Amino acid sequence: MEKQVNQEYDNLKELLQDNSYMIAESGESVTNVTKEEPVAPVEVLHNNVRNKKLKAEDDMDRYNKAVGVVQKKLSEKKATLNGHKQRYVMLDNKKTQLLGADGGVQKIKSVVRAILRTDKEHVDIDTLNEDSQPTAILKWLGAQLEQYSAYDEKPENITKIIKRLKKMAVSDPSNLVNCWFIFALYYQS
Repeated sequence: MEKQVNQEYDNLKELLQDNSYMIAESGESVTNVTKEEPVAPVEVLHNNVRNKKLKAEDDMDRYNKAVGVVQKKLSEKKATLNGHKQRYVMLDNKKTQLLGADGGVQKIKSVVRAILRTDKEHVDIDTLNEDSQPTAILKWLGAQLEQYSAYDEKPENITKIIKRLKKMAVSDPSNLVNCWFIFALYYQS
């Protein structure tokens, strides 16, 4: 029996010596195991290492949850960014289209030029010119419509004429300037 105890004690010391690197890596030190008390120091070492392992697992779970939250926010931000990029491309294409040769900007400028040619004596160049903002042009046109409605023209008639002219201009864009001339001639008489 004594021989078996000595052999197990030697095996325990050898096992501790072989694993001293891993024990030191966990922040513990190899304990002095004696023949009289071989189990208690190993149990203390085991409990310390086990507690550190459980704490590390808890920390890992918390970190994984935090990483998950950050990844979710990152995904949301990427989706928002992609949406903004698509919106930017769409708006940039619209801007290019509006600034193109047949775009809305050129059409507005051609209408303003037509107004300036046909109604020179009634148009103040400082108020209405090719560089005027569309809101200023609409405001001027509104003032002109109010002025013409003061001559007993019914707003319904004006609206009908504008709708007809708009329909003509939409069906054939080359009619846009002609439509304005008709409108101007109608109200000058």
